[in-house]
Amino acid sequence: QKDHPPAGRTRGERPGRPFMRLLDLSHPITKGMPVYPGTPAVEVEPLATMESNGFRETRLTLSSHTGTHVDAPSHMVAMGKRLDDCGPESFTGFARCLKVDTAGVTVSLLEKELSGTPDCDFILFQTGWDQYWGGEDYFRGYPVIDAAAAAWLGRRGLKGIGLDTPSPDPMDSTDYPAHMALMKAGMLILENLKGLDGLPAGAFRLVALPLPISNSDGAPARVIALLDFE
Repeated sequence: QKDHPPAGRTRGERPGRPFMRLLDLSHPITKGMPVYPGTPAVEVEPLATMESNGFRETRLTLSSHTGTHVDAPSHMVAMGKRLDDCGPESFTGFARCLKVDTAGVTVSLLEKELSGTPDCDFILFQTGWDQYWGGEDYFRGYPVIDAAAAAWLGRRGLKGIGLDTPSPDPMDSTDYPAHMALMKAGMLILENLKGLDGLPAGAFRLVALPLPISNSDGAPARVIALLDFE
């Protein structure tokens, strides 16, 4: 009889750590879900039903920046990379999660928590703002990444950053300094994450695979943390 991992676990890579726990950091795509102000509403409609057609199929109408998604540099940088310019390795690697208060992400926070040099590919910022998902407050007053901190991150050779908020910039921003600093550095931005309070203090593996949309400035993604099973 084969030794299969228990349900919800997968085999790890290191001897002595045979299983890993998967933590889903993604909001599901549903009709009427929150969208960035000005973005068309998400539609999820039956295209075929079991009763009428003998099978089920669904029509989806959504933008490339719906729900939990990945921003490509081409989202705001004229000659920036599109998602399909990025190989699969761009969307996975080691990550760390930093807790952020209402002051947002600052250089002092980054230097304190990372000792100046991140030993990872992605940095996620846990603000706890995902508690407001589904309500109007989600798009009001969320913590952001200040311009100096974004420039600091852009010089660190990271693959990307992620947030449990709608954007690294304020809702009323017109020049998007955090987006621009990160994207000019070729970084990916993961937005609208959830459940970051379940992540460990140390490094963990992250997989953030967007839909493979051709010529894409962004795409919805299933973002998963691979954690050691305790």
